[in-house]
Amino acid sequence: MRQHDSCVRWPWLRWSQDSDEAEVVRPTEFIAGTWNEIEIAIAIKGRPLKAGERLGLGVPFGFPPPRLADPRAETYTTAAAPEGVQLSLSPMEGREHFIWIAVTDGALNPGDSILVRCGDRRHGSPGVLTPRQAMHDMLLPCFRESHRPALLPASPRLSVKPGPCVGLRAHLPAIARPGERVRLRVVAQDAHGNCPPVSPRIAVLNRAAAPHLPETLDLEDGKGHFDFTAPQSGVIRIALRDAGVETVSNPMEITDAGDRLYFGDIHVHTELSYDAGGEINEMYQYARDLAGLDFAAAADHQTAVRGPDSVFGHAGGIPGVGYDSTPARWETTCDAAARSHDPGRFITLVGFEFAPHEFAGHRNVYWLEDRPHMLATNGSLRQWLATRPLERLTQEQQVLVIPHHPPIMWRAGVEQGGGLVYGDLPDVAQPVLEICSKHGTSEYLNNERPLRGQCTGSFVSDFLDAGHRFGFIGGSDTHLANPGSPLREGPYSTLRFRAGLAAVWAPELTRKGIWDALWTRRCYATTGAKIGLRFRVGHLLMGEEGVVQDPRLITIEAHGEQPIILIEIVRNGAVIARWDPHRPQLDVAFEYQDADDPRRETDYYYARVRQHDGERAWSSPIWVSS
Repeated sequence: MRQHDSCVRWPWLRWSQDSDEAEVVRPTEFIAGTWNEIEIAIAIKGRPLKAGERLGLGVPFGFPPPRLADPRAETYTTAAAPEGVQLSLSPMEGREHFIWIAVTDGALNPGDSILVRCGDRRHGSPGVLTPRQAMHDMLLPCFRESHRPALLPASPRLSVKPGPCVGLRAHLPAIARPGERVRLRVVAQDAHGNCPPVSPRIAVLNRAAAPHLPETLDLEDGKGHFDFTAPQSGVIRIALRDAGVETVSNPMEITDAGDRLYFGDIHVHTELSYDAGGEINEMYQYARDLAGLDFAAAADHQTAVRGPDSVFGHAGGIPGVGYDSTPARWETTCDAAARSHDPGRFITLVGFEFAPHEFAGHRNVYWLEDRPHMLATNGSLRQWLATRPLERLTQEQQVLVIPHHPPIMWRAGVEQGGGLVYGDLPDVAQPVLEICSKHGTSEYLNNERPLRGQCTGSFVSDFLDAGHRFGFIGGSDTHLANPGSPLREGPYSTLRFRAGLAAVWAPELTRKGIWDALWTRRCYATTGAKIGLRFRVGHLLMGEEGVVQDPRLITIEAHGEQPIILIEIVRNGAVIARWDPHRPQLDVAFEYQDADDPRRETDYYYARVRQHDGERAWSSPIWVSS
């Protein structure tokens, strides 16, 4: 990336007139998941830097923060200056990815330079662990101290490349019509889910799965595809081999009835957030081309957590960036969504994460239109909704609010209360809730994938028992712009699981189709696997409510990426039936008659599915009265 391109990609950042130059001397190449010693040269080109003056230096988001105290620690950082100049290093208060480099004696004059070593191995440090997510042109911010810092236009850029190929990912549509022409997409991947630019020949192992499947497929730059005709019925998976490594695609069900099934992730953070990395256009390309998703949305932090002065008060934020950047970031968000939106192939939504101080918890807000007028940056979501009668909101459905990780506490332990309050906003405005993400699962206290820190009273089970009605979706909440990645860890300790997915049943792959499916709760959640799931109580489909006469016949159909080992039916928070076979199966049809009594005036039911590899799915609830 040319230096003057910085203002194009990052128009919301403040750029200084200083002519100092920073350059990454070595390594010349960064490979995902490898250890390196990073040398950064900063050349003084403008006025001298005198004793008592400081330079600020940060590492790109995704790299571990610099450490200054322990010479044997990861990312131990030092700085060397010309003879006669003394430097001192100190952490930047409130900015974990930044350090101050202060001149304590002498002066740095034009022509002088300093050498910063991050992960200085001369003192015993193992080096710096390169992020496992491949990203391009990551900003290494550098600036001179001032009352409002502005970055050097010559702040370096780093790119992290994929590692060697270790396997494949194969993506089929989840639903196809008999005889329909469909496409299998195949992607090479390294150990962390990145796509290395390799060009192997892939063997198709089960050509009898569908008519006219080819014997081989050639990948170019790590990607390839072929089209074929869907058979007349059944569920198929395509098996592939490359250099002894075999993979199987997600299941594709062939049926001429009902809606289509689409998978996506609408909770993704990019470098537009104060605490994330990755370019937003590359994020959409990753979702579509590598993860094989049907829809996605950036949900970047566009508003304050606590107020106008703290919009970038997060420890991951770049100093000096504040509310004045919001219009430019929002324009970039809308531009990227419009650029990648391709009805019939890939759908985008426009939204952002809204976590103001006026009520507890985190929620994302989405719009149906392309370029909505954003909420005022110092505005109130509750006030915005209050200005529109609920009847009109319900009829128009122009804004969608989705809560996520409602009981999270951000520190280990369990506390009484303090989580998201579902009733802060009307149920009609938030018809679905994100039940799982890279943070963990919010279904009930001490579940098998717990959040880091849990607040009692704010779990999904608590809200359902209180009478709230909402569907389930999954999301990633990734902070590395990689929706649908198999990578489990993230840059924060709370991000420790695989990215979740939202699955929706819709008649067509359009923005309105996805939107309506979320509003009608015709959706479900998975922990990242593309598990096909149907759930019905009597004549009611997932997300619906109505009357079903006794005995209530419950039917479940599930198709796994891996063999399914357990299906549970939950009624009013308790498991009432299990399918738990001695031999797991990829495809399961399960029925149960609920004739128990007594029940509540209105009962809610949902299904849980677990694969052999531990990945899960939850249907949206169905509310039933007699």
